[in-house]
Amino acid sequence: MLNVSEAVSDDDARIDVIGALETLKSAIAAAQAELSVDFDESMRAKAAASGVGKRRQGCGILEQLAVARRESPYRGKRHLGLAKLLRKELPHTRAAFRAGRITEWAATLLAKETACLEVDDRAKVDKEIAGDLETVAKLSERQVGDQARKMAAKLDPASVAHRRAKAEKDRRVTKWGR
Repeated sequence: MLNVSEAVSDDDARIDVIGALETLKSAIAAAQAELSVDFDESMRAKAAASGVGKRRQGCGILEQLAVARRESPYRGKRHLGLAKLLRKELPHTRAAFRAGRITEWAATLLAKETACLEVDDRAKVDKEIAGDLETVAKLSERQVGDQARKMAAKLDPASVAHRRAKAEKDRRVTKWGR
């Protein structure tokens, strides 16, 4: 177990250690994401090699990842989806995440806010926001999401409007307790 509170005795050092641990925390989350994609690919390849049909090749993967991360299969699915997307379509965001410059949530927001864009436009947003590690490190999670949303609206206003209309249409209020 990590016990740094006894080893650090002045407030300036405490703040420095807290910042360093936050960077490390993000880099560790990125390492989990990388390993998750590698695990998914490996397990699917093994299943394919042993004759398992394509539809069944991913069975059990999400559950194993969720148990390893001590989270629900739903959250495991979200983590794996983000990790695959970072590897495939958002290389700058992936690099910033791996370097501990942004959090997993910031990466999630960037991915979410650009989901309605074509791959080329998404790549532009990725490069603009996360292409410079020093600049992206200065942004809050909210600023990353806000900038991604604004750029998406500039690049493809119709798809953003369509996404918003669909979200509004899909909203519903339910009554509980009756």
